[in-house]
Amino acid sequence: MILDGVINRCVKCANEYEQLIELARKIEVLKQEQKTEWIPVSERLPDKGGQYLVTLHFSTHDVIDVISYARNLYLVDEYDFSDKKRPGWFDYDSEYGYYERGDVIAWQPLPEPYKVEME
Repeated sequence: MILDGVINRCVKCANEYEQLIELARKIEVLKQEQKTEWIPVSERLPDKGGQYLVTLHFSTHDVIDVISYARNLYLVDEYDFSDKKRPGWFDYDSEYGYYERGDVIAWQPLPEPYKVEME
């Protein structure tokens, strides 16, 4: 009788373990899909300012780059964006200062940085 109870609990634990492993796999797949999903600027812009991975469109090719987005360009730099109290993509050049980027066609959040695993 006691042995039957122990066996039943072991079987239940094994089933729950398999379910947890499968759930962990699904979570990992969702994380990978989320990291690679491009969002067209025609559909949506970021909810907050910061740096983003973007696709820039040029006449002959597209380029991936990391640039910044602000909900209000004027707050980034009152001089360079004196007439731009609106959201926008921007970059910085040490010679010319801040400038707006109008060639962004898609964006996605930056991935998490690589972390060295400690043994």
